[in-house]
Order: sequence, then C-alpha cells, then structure tokens
Amino acid sequence: MDAAPATVPQPLSLADAQQGAQNVPAWVEMLMKSLEAMGQQVNEIKGQVAVLDNRGRLGSSDFPLSRVPFKDGTDPVMEHNLPPLNTVMDIESLNQADALAYYRGYGGEGTVQEEERRRFINKAVGTTGPMLRTA
Repeated sequence: MDAAPATVPQPLSLADAQQGAQNVPAWVEMLMKSLEAMGQQVNEIKGQVAVLDNRGRLGSSDFPLSRVPFKDGTDPVMEHNLPPLNTVMDIESLNQADALAYYRGYGGEGTVQEEERRRFINKAVGTTGPMLRTA
C-alpha cells in the first residue's frame, strides 16, 4: 500500500491571514480575549513578586534588585532600552531622561521635582532609596 505524499502547507499571505481572522468563531475570539486578560494578570503578579523580592534585598551589588516590569507589562530594559536598576545607586544615577521614562513607565503622572521622581521609582521597584543623603 502506497502512502500518500506529504504536502507541505504553504505560508499564508497577509490578505489570507486577515480574511481568516475575520472568520474566527465567536467562542475562539472570547477564548483569545480571556487568554490575553490572563497574560496581563500574570504580568501584574510578576511585578508584584519582584517588588516584594526587592523589599527583602539591600540593593547592593551582592543582592541585585529584581527587575520590575512597567505598568503595561513591558520590560524597561529589553523593550525600552533603559539602563537596568540593579542597585539603589543605579536609580540615583539615572540621567533625567531615563528617570522620567522610568517614572512614566511605573505610572507616574504630572510634573514633579527630580527628588520626588526618584522616590517614586524607588517605591515602584520596592526599595526605600539611599540610606544616607548628603546635602
């Protein structure tokens, strides 16, 4: 008995993919929306775990901070090309543009003084900021 030759599926064109997406049954669309919502919840939980983890660390090079995703679930380093915040001093040494990007990414709104912005970032990642401040 001869086996039928295997056929290799051809890639879909963009038009075919868009047409197929329009013909998706309602239950599949609901399932996709539910999965997307669960993914967002998982991202929120990851952020909360990272913040809790950072609260137990000293933010020194011996105990680097866990990376906390932005409010929208994106990674500040990998997706926004920002410098990593491995220590409390990394937060303090951010330039103004990067500090503003972290501030906005963690949900900061409005115009605030630089010190308040850094305090907000420290709180967002679960640290208390530098222990000693010089005048």
